[in-house]
Amino acid sequence: MRTPGQGWLEFWNQQRTFSERFLQANSQLFFERSRALLDLGPHDEVLDLGAGSGHLCALIAPLVQSVCAVDGAPSSLRAARERLRHLQNVRWVQADITRDTLPDALSSEGYSVVVCHSVLQYLPSHDAVERLMDVVSERASGAARLLFADLPGQHALVADAASQLRHGFGRGFALDVLWALPVASLSRYAQLRKRAGVLEFSRERLLALGRRFGNRVRVIEGELTANSSRRHLFVER
Repeated sequence: MRTPGQGWLEFWNQQRTFSERFLQANSQLFFERSRALLDLGPHDEVLDLGAGSGHLCALIAPLVQSVCAVDGAPSSLRAARERLRHLQNVRWVQADITRDTLPDALSSEGYSVVVCHSVLQYLPSHDAVERLMDVVSERASGAARLLFADLPGQHALVADAASQLRHGFGRGFALDVLWALPVASLSRYAQLRKRAGVLEFSRERLLALGRRFGNRVRVIEGELTANSSRRHLFVER
């Protein structure tokens, strides 16, 4: 029997709902808004958890020492590796983050930055999220910055759609949003959402997750991505 996590993994491996321009534009916005928070520098070793088609990795890699891009969808990872083969400081690792061990950092200190954008809600359970957090904690350095972003609370689809359109018109990808919205409502994505659902994250749950890493925990409402209803967990160890 499939778990919800496996269903979502298969979807993202084969998805045609969201265009590359849509994914790239959303990654660009997130990168711009989170860059100061993450304070990326040339000595950072970054774990990009759920790297997908690699758009965020492409923005981060030129600024840091190295990136380990991890994703469970082999076709997405192959496409990203091929498109970004000029980036010599990126390791591409296929791993199911609900089951497989995450790769160690190259340095003995561990990853100094962990970024996980729009991923945790597709895991099969909150227990799976907690197990992942413990594994990430083991791989992160004692002074790491960690950002788990674009997580739904009580999922406000209408608010997110309106926010995506607003950013789309302002940044030149409105047609991609207009294509994605009806397709997402009628496609396998919608069917899978109805059957498997997505995890929701209250402010209290995010704070509890953050404290698995330490006490310098911040929950950010809305402002980091094009989805206005989402929450983001930022931790400084």
